[in-house]
Amino acid sequence: MGLRDPLTIATSRDGLVFDHAAVVMSCTNLSDSVTGATTNCSVRHSGAYKNPGPSYPQGLAVIHPAPTTLRMLYIAASVNKEDIWVAGVEYASL
Repeated sequence: MGLRDPLTIATSRDGLVFDHAAVVMSCTNLSDSVTGATTNCSVRHSGAYKNPGPSYPQGLAVIHPAPTTLRMLYIAASVNKEDIWVAGVEYASL
């Protein structure tokens, strides 16, 4: 089985042409927000059909009337069917 990394998102200004792509999360660039330690996508527990990397992403767009500091696109994805990672992406970076 192959590595599912990085997880990307494609965006469109007009809803027709998706001409911009960005990396949302990757095994090589995320860090633990508490310890600062770099994370990876190593498989900690054995199991069938486990591809290392972020999988099954879901997105949530937070907009007005939410506080400005919370307005962004949130992406949640499972990693190795063991963990859930959440990333917040500011709209300006998309």
